[in-house]
Amino acid sequence: MGEGKKKTLGWLAFALFFFALTAVSGFAINVYRDYQNLPSKHSIGNKASNVGALKEKGFPFSFLVLGDMHCSEEAEVLIKRH
Repeated sequence: MGEGKKKTLGWLAFALFFFALTAVSGFAINVYRDYQNLPSKHSIGNKASNVGALKEKGFPFSFLVLGDMHCSEEAEVLIKRH
């Protein structure tokens, strides 16, 4: 390989590395920024206080979260009940 090709490949490798580093850094900064801006009163879960707040505000809501990794019979019963 000639000296010119080695330089070109070196610069190309450096440019790709720098671009990847910039992309990862930008992603990390955005994740950190989003993490810092979480709303203070967010409704997560089906606790009585969260459900009460949703009913109070009048938002239409309905949710059922069902996770069954082992295909148990309890899951079938819950699905049939709702």
